[in-house]
Amino acid sequence: MQEPKPPEAPLTYAEFVAYAEAHEGRFEFDDGVIVDMGIPSDAHQDLSGTLLKTLDPHLGTLGCKVRLASRLVTIHGERGKPPEQERSPDAVVICDGKPRKLVCEILSLNRGADLGKKRDEYEAMREFEEYLVIDSITHWVRVYRRNAEGLFQSDDHIGGTVRLDSIAYALDIDALYRDAGVL
Repeated sequence: MQEPKPPEAPLTYAEFVAYAEAHEGRFEFDDGVIVDMGIPSDAHQDLSGTLLKTLDPHLGTLGCKVRLASRLVTIHGERGKPPEQERSPDAVVICDGKPRKLVCEILSLNRGADLGKKRDEYEAMREFEEYLVIDSITHWVRVYRRNAEGLFQSDDHIGGTVRLDSIAYALDIDALYRDAGVL
């Protein structure tokens, strides 16, 4: 049986939460619209799993963990009103029970939102020091980290290691793709 389409926009945040909790899958809430994230590609899932296995042991030494496909409110409405945006990033570092330090998106076909609107939303969330973007189609990684003014600056890599300052970790890009069996 085919899953019913999300209700027509604009919706309230409460309507979004009710829909997301009643249906299987990953959803995002974007200005009153439910966005069905669909089933990630095999490469996307393999990279997510490998990233978890790579980061989790190191994060444990920091008292943190990585969580896949978390629900993350990125933009709050006006004071006393519900949020306007909720994202489902591929990985979020959780410390002391709260999202902190690092958020990660794995790119598939929806590159524009991850490199544009979502990047801006994550930049506005001061708890994130870095935003890691991993491409599942090409061998490419971008890390955004905060500069002295608190704004994200990007650093692109096609191999070697990338330093994730927020968690004091050197991510071996070649090993990540190799271990995930991607590319």
